[in-house]
Order: sequence, then C-alpha cells, then structure tokens
Amino acid sequence: MKYTRHAALALAAISGLIGLSALANGSASPAASANKKARSPDPEPLASQSIPKESSTRPTLEEWKSATPIQVTRRSMSAHVCDVFRVREWLKVKCNLIVPIIKQHAGNPEGVFFWIGSHDGFDWSNVNGGEIIFPMRPGDQRVFEIFRLFPETCFGRQALPWLVVDEMWIEGESSPTVVIR
Repeated sequence: MKYTRHAALALAAISGLIGLSALANGSASPAASANKKARSPDPEPLASQSIPKESSTRPTLEEWKSATPIQVTRRSMSAHVCDVFRVREWLKVKCNLIVPIIKQHAGNPEGVFFWIGSHDGFDWSNVNGGEIIFPMRPGDQRVFEIFRLFPETCFGRQALPWLVVDEMWIEGESSPTVVIR
C-alpha cells in the first residue's frame, strides 16, 4: 500500500516537472500561445496614473471599449474573476461570475451605476457577470459588495456574499486606494 502511494506521488511530481519543462522551453500548446496573444495589455497600477480631480460625465459604452485596464491597490485570490478599467476619473469593476446581487454599503451613491446580466437561475454554465461603475474623487469613500449564486442542495440555489470592493481617496493624496477582496 505504501509503495503504491509513493509511486503515485512520484508520478505526479514527474508529470508536473515535464509540464514546467515544456513551458520553460517555449513549447507550450498553440492554444495557450493564442490565448496569450489575445489577452488585453497588462494592467497599469492605479497609483501610477494621473486621475483628473474634476467631475466629468459618465463614460459612454464606446469610451469603455477602449478603457485602460487597471491594477488595483490590492486584490484577494477570489478577485481573479474581476477586471478593472478606468476612463478619466471613472472606474469599472467587471466580475465574470454568476451575480444575483450588488449592494453599496457605504459612501456617496452619486454617479454609481450597477449592471447585472440576465440569468435563468438553473443553468450553472451561464455566467451572467456584473459591473460596478463609479467616479473616483478626492474625499470619496465607498464600499460595495458583490454576491455570487451557488447551487444549494435543499433550495436549488443560494446567493452568498463573495467580494467587497473598497474605494477611498483621502484628501491631499495623489490617487485613490481600491481594494477588491
């Protein structure tokens, strides 16, 4: 019994090393190479950007199509499903998961916009996604919560809190702090 378990562990380790060796030698699969080329440009750190302090109108759909991808101040492992974009002082947090609810718990609601795609509730492969759009201005402090829909044994489905988006711009600071956790 011991020999079989050790052999399985050794085989798994060797398989992992072979996979890493293929990647290091540049012999990754064509599909992986194509995905890497299709990716958007690397996100720019939010702290390194010059964000206008004057108010402007909410960006149009056309403006969001060419928005700058942003690297937020901090992000948890759960937040890998979210992309962040900026147009002028406006920020969009777009999460690709089954979203039934988005709430704003704190901060000024002026200019805040939520969008949740349609979902029939029973097709677990249909990721509807959700977005939060808001302006970042000196003195702002906002807290949002994104819920995720899960299959549940007794009731069929359940909405649970999944991510919190914190935005704060302290007066006198050059840029805001945005944390997704």
